[in-house]
Amino acid sequence: MEIQKEALVQVLEEHKRKGFDYLKKVLAVDYQSYLEVVYIIYNTDSKEQALISVKLPDTKHPILDSIIHIYSSSDWHEREIHEMFGIAFKGRENMEKLLLLEWNGQDFPLRKSFAWGAEYKKKE
Repeated sequence: MEIQKEALVQVLEEHKRKGFDYLKKVLAVDYQSYLEVVYIIYNTDSKEQALISVKLPDTKHPILDSIIHIYSSSDWHEREIHEMFGIAFKGRENMEKLLLLEWNGQDFPLRKSFAWGAEYKKKE
């Protein structure tokens, strides 16, 4: 199900009330003209799975509401997506990097626009 970013929190809260009690994964995809964040949630009683996706503009720093208050397990997912794709999650306090890789600090390595090359290699 594709939704508008403004509806994300409401849609996930509704699904949680309907029994989707487990967040399996949050992932991001760069399609060059836009970014997409996909939430995979699971109902452990009915064994149903739902995919909720949100498209974001391909800007330097897109913003999406955090869902950590709905699914606490989204913590590391949101932090990784922020570090690798540059998507900020509104309503978060701890956005400490997980991988702490040494690249130029301005670009995001899982974006299609990221230019891998000698200037990004770790200095010895």
